[in-house]
Amino acid sequence: MQCLLQSELLKPATRRTQVRGVTLIETVIVLAVIGILTAVGLPSLHSTLSGSRATTVANRLLTDLSRARSEAIMRREVSVICPSQDGQACSIGADWSEGWLVFADANGDNRRSGAEPVLSVVGASDLGGMRVATTSGRSLVRFRSDGRNGGSNLTLNLCDGEKLARQVIVNVGGRSRIVKPDATSQPSASCQ
Repeated sequence: MQCLLQSELLKPATRRTQVRGVTLIETVIVLAVIGILTAVGLPSLHSTLSGSRATTVANRLLTDLSRARSEAIMRREVSVICPSQDGQACSIGADWSEGWLVFADANGDNRRSGAEPVLSVVGASDLGGMRVATTSGRSLVRFRSDGRNGGSNLTLNLCDGEKLARQVIVNVGGRSRIVKPDATSQPSASCQ
């Protein structure tokens, strides 16, 4: 018996050891699946990010319009929101793509003087590459002390490239709203 045990101990191991790892074929298949999923998902991701950026800019503009209106009512004096390149003075023109400025206009001249408080400033970097322009060519929105818009209805177009992404509409009563164009709407002339 002792001989049998010694001979068993001297035999080479017959157990198979399992090799763990990933083969080259498995790696190539996984990479191909990842590539296909990326190719399918990337366009929808771009669309989602673009829509999110448009919503953010439209909400920021709506918030500043509402703030200008609220400040006009609260202070019982005119407040103005206008395009601005430097955040200190209004720019002339219908292009708001460099940002905008909200201020209390105590003297009612539609221009900010040094003593008039700045209520909000948005710069071009806050717009994420979106273009903003008025349709009627009005270069500012003026709210009277009763909260009404000091002019006619106004539409601000938010463009992502040549595509109309959102519109912010201010009515004569001073109320603002956001409109999301549907998929069948034609490209806006102000976005081209």
